[in-house]
Amino acid sequence: MVDLLKELKLDKWYGVTLYIGILCCAAPFFKKIEFLNEKHLFALGLGLLMISLSNFIANRYVQQPIPGGFLQWQEIIHSPFTMILQIVGGVIAFLFLFLLFIDLI
Repeated sequence: MVDLLKELKLDKWYGVTLYIGILCCAAPFFKKIEFLNEKHLFALGLGLLMISLSNFIANRYVQQPIPGGFLQWQEIIHSPFTMILQIVGGVIAFLFLFLLFIDLI
């Protein structure tokens, strides 16, 4: 089970967000959901996709020389493009999640 999660890239939060965004975008095309507005669900999925893709783009390997070799780790380093993509995706996701909750009430 752990290997499956690693293959699907579900070991990081933005990997999980990517799959939730894909499910939210695809759900209105497969089945009519009576109590949810399909446009809001699709836009929520687009916002989640933008957030997760910006984090995948910003994921970098950082190396530091140490005596006897190099030390390497992964770090999220955002560029201006990925910051804008993440902010726009966050605003879209928050707005349409709010609209989904308003429609449920």
